[in-house]
Amino acid sequence: MSYSSKEYRSIKATATMAGRKVIANLFAAYNEPPKISTKNKRGLLYLCGSNYIPIQHHHFYKGLTTTAEDVEDPEYNLFKFEWLRKCNI
Repeated sequence: MSYSSKEYRSIKATATMAGRKVIANLFAAYNEPPKISTKNKRGLLYLCGSNYIPIQHHHFYKGLTTTAEDVEDPEYNLFKFEWLRKCNI
């Protein structure tokens, strides 16, 4: 999927409500993929590596882009996710 593809710019949805046919034109919310913080991506990749996220979804999470203004946090530690193991998630 490319955000520049014309086929993904809008969707025509129809529904029946109270016996009337309703047509709605839905437009793309973003012109480019939304970005997440580096910290969030690191956490998601940790969850992928720990197999908390199913393997079929790893490619999606690895492909997420991060914001350019992110500043590396030297105190950030992946062991903050230790609570996930304790909760058996």
